[in-house]
Formats: sequence, structure tokens, C-alpha cells
Amino acid sequence: MDKNHRQIEPPAYLLNKIMSRIEREERLLSLKRRFFVFFSVFLGLFVSLFPVAGALWTTLDKNGFSSYFHLMFSDSDVVLKYSQNFFATLLETFPVVEVAIFLLIILVMMGSVKILLRDFRSIKNLQTA
Repeated sequence: MDKNHRQIEPPAYLLNKIMSRIEREERLLSLKRRFFVFFSVFLGLFVSLFPVAGALWTTLDKNGFSSYFHLMFSDSDVVLKYSQNFFATLLETFPVVEVAIFLLIILVMMGSVKILLRDFRSIKNLQTA
């Protein structure tokens, strides 16, 4: 090698900078995948919410729960007179399974929205950093 040409040494911090950039890109890719998965879960649950709500509404009408429930407001004297039997009948006609499924779907949707918002903020922070 010629005396006039020296070999250029990379800066000492370059390896750490490259490794941190690789780690950040891997984290960003992982967050984007997770965002897509939870968005798909949210979308699926949102679509399934309509048939479940329809089934809940149909069950409320079919069991007579809505009729008994409306009776509380339209004829409260009869309800008060036969309150023990009335509330037992109201509880017997309440569609527990359909309401539980409906509430479970809403609960999981809210959880996925929470995770989506957190991941979205993390993705934005990683992209701007």
C-alpha cells in the first residue's frame, strides 16, 4: 500500500448505531404485524356483532321478555301487586346466553381497540424517531 493512502477506520459508534437501527426496524415490523392481527380481530368481531345483536333482539321478543319489561312501565300497579311472581317471570325469560355473548364480543372489541391505539402510537413514535 502506498504511504499517501491510509485505510479509513469506521467510527467506534457505527456498530452500535447500525445494531440499534436493525432492532428498531425489527420492532416496527413486529408492531405492524400485531396491528394487522388485532385489526383483523376487531373487524371480524364488528361484523359478527350484527348477527349476534339480531339474535339477541329476536330472543328478547320470542321469550316475551320485552313484553314483560314494557309492562313495568305501562301497568306498574299490576307489577307492584304481583311483584314477586313478576320478577321471577322476568328473570326466567331473560336471555342470559345471548346477552353474555353480546357483551363478550363488545368487551373483546374494546380490548382490541385499546391494543390497536397503543400499537398505532408506538408505530408512529418508531417511524418518527
